[in-house]
Amino acid sequence: MLIEIILEAWIALQRNLTRSFLTDAGNRLGIATVTLLIAYAAVFAGNPVHGSTHSEKSVVICWPQQTSEQPGGQRAGKKVVVEQADVDMVKATAPLV
Repeated sequence: MLIEIILEAWIALQRNLTRSFLTDAGNRLGIATVTLLIAYAAVFAGNPVHGSTHSEKSVVICWPQQTSEQPGGQRAGKKVVVEQADVDMVKATAPLV
């Protein structure tokens, strides 16, 4: 009985070569994708700052845009403009800049 099942499966595989190839390729691709996603998630499962250097831990990036909330009683959507006095104050108070 087991030999008959295996023989029937073999005949079906030979009869539908394209379907068999595409099914096998899809299974392999799916397994590889899941394996890569699990490996990628394992990298970030621990401390997300673990891989960064000391200089990357205290980086602040700012650029002129507009506010999304009301800062200090001002209206939302107010444009924030960085002036030379602001740059000078940051340079004076932050020696690593």
